[in-house]
Amino acid sequence: MRRKFIDKMRGDPKYSEFLKIFGDADITFGNLEVILCTQGGPTRKPGIVKGDITLVDDLASLGVDVVSLANNHTLDYGYGALFEMLQALDHKGIKHVGAGKNIEEADKEVVVEVQGKKIGFLSFSCSIPEGFAAGLERSGIAPIHVRTAYQVEYPRSIVSRVAQEHSEAPFYQSLLDEPGFPPIIRTFPVVEDVQRVEKRIKDVKGIADFVIVSLHWGIAYYVGATTHDWLCEYQPVLGHAIIDAGADLVFGHHAHRIHAVEVYKKKPILYSVGNCITTPKFPARKPATPQLPDKAKFWNLIIRVKLSKDGVNKIDIVPIIIDKKGCPYIAGGEEKRKIIDYVRGLSSPFETVITYEKDEAAIQAEQ
Repeated sequence: MRRKFIDKMRGDPKYSEFLKIFGDADITFGNLEVILCTQGGPTRKPGIVKGDITLVDDLASLGVDVVSLANNHTLDYGYGALFEMLQALDHKGIKHVGAGKNIEEADKEVVVEVQGKKIGFLSFSCSIPEGFAAGLERSGIAPIHVRTAYQVEYPRSIVSRVAQEHSEAPFYQSLLDEPGFPPIIRTFPVVEDVQRVEKRIKDVKGIADFVIVSLHWGIAYYVGATTHDWLCEYQPVLGHAIIDAGADLVFGHHAHRIHAVEVYKKKPILYSVGNCITTPKFPARKPATPQLPDKAKFWNLIIRVKLSKDGVNKIDIVPIIIDKKGCPYIAGGEEKRKIIDYVRGLSSPFETVITYEKDEAAIQAEQ
């Protein structure tokens, strides 16, 4: 990550509306998916990400109040680098969740009070490189482990679909013996981890008016995705369990692309909002399709939650575009509408209602 990106953004009116949204917010929360440090060395894992420690100053200047650290890059430069970053964040008054000296500290909540409302934050990661998960006596990130299985028998739905297209029974029945037919990829969150997370949510719900759970989950950049909506089987299961435990909003990331929005029991699950401020370089991905337009790799979202004394008043979707410098600006005009329509399309399997009136898009939670 570059140094002093905030000075470049403030010097260009292109970014003024984006900066105003951050400046006007009572609380700004996001996923800090980079280790900011001057010490340590790269761990033995693919995809090492590192930034200069002075970027903490930029985060503070931008108005960031709380960051999620439960992700697959927090320990990219080892434990010493993590504690250096934690100290720098503390020094600037930026609160953090999702990582610490042991599992108890990594699981610990942050509660911020503003205008008489207490907002609780928790952070967990399902993307867990070897050695990253915190333990009773081990530093690291707050984990939710997920198991993967490969189901080799062919579901009736596939056989039935082929049967409708081909009347000759021997043809479609032969699928049951077809070598190389792709398996179904099954994923399951580990029960013990889910129970631990549920208890934490219930505890925080007892002291906070509104609870946000940050989840680093899913598949990055759609690589290897096998479902039409890019979600893994475990994600709705886990998202529902978290809402059932008392969370008011699930804030998802890791895919580095926009994924669906689901409203479950009148609570939003944001499967992935994409990126915000990032490196100018974008990794290769699958070719563009009507469902995944080429520009979608630059499309991302800010979620603006407005609370009243009675609870959630409004949940706005603010589309942003990341330019080739890696800096975001607020989308406008036809491109803004395209992004909203894209989110609507991804969210249609969940029958999510997203309104777009007077140039503002909002998630209808009361549906």
